[in-house]
Amino acid sequence: MILTRRALLGAPALVLLAGCASGPASSPQPSTLDPVLGSPAPGSSGPPDSAREQVALEALKVMTTWYTDSDTTRTAADLRARPYFTAELAGSITAPARNGASGEWFAHPRSVSVPHVIALEGTDSIVPGTGAYEVTWDWTDEAGHTTPGTSIRLYSLAMASTPAGWRISDYTYEEYPRQGAGPADAGNAE
Repeated sequence: MILTRRALLGAPALVLLAGCASGPASSPQPSTLDPVLGSPAPGSSGPPDSAREQVALEALKVMTTWYTDSDTTRTAADLRARPYFTAELAGSITAPARNGASGEWFAHPRSVSVPHVIALEGTDSIVPGTGAYEVTWDWTDEAGHTTPGTSIRLYSLAMASTPAGWRISDYTYEEYPRQGAGPADAGNAE
């Protein structure tokens, strides 16, 4: 398991992610989140705040789209996602000095990851002010061949309403092996 922390959400975020990392028996469902707290809206059967959810989904797609021929680290995608972040968070994202390519990255030269993002709900550990998302990806090479990625990421996003609209103010993720996809990439904690 790999844990990357971009900013401090504290132990409750870890509880959130642990609660979301249930086994194959529970299928994630589309989210119905309280637009302010990010937790399931009590008694709600309607859709979540669409603008907030849209920003979260778009940002996560950018954050997990990697180009192995030009990105030297997975942080390059986080840097591309800065328009979805608050100014404070965007300013705190920096690429590591070392090349972060390893494992799964080397197995897919000249490829792009194609993410699949699902908003999660129904866990007992939703932290007020955060939303939980599951991201998997496939790798597509220059010839158009697609291979499933070997990992799954569980993200916790804190969102803030700004004059420019909803923005991510903080995030954490944990990475686990994707069932049936082989060993997880253990060398990407940048």
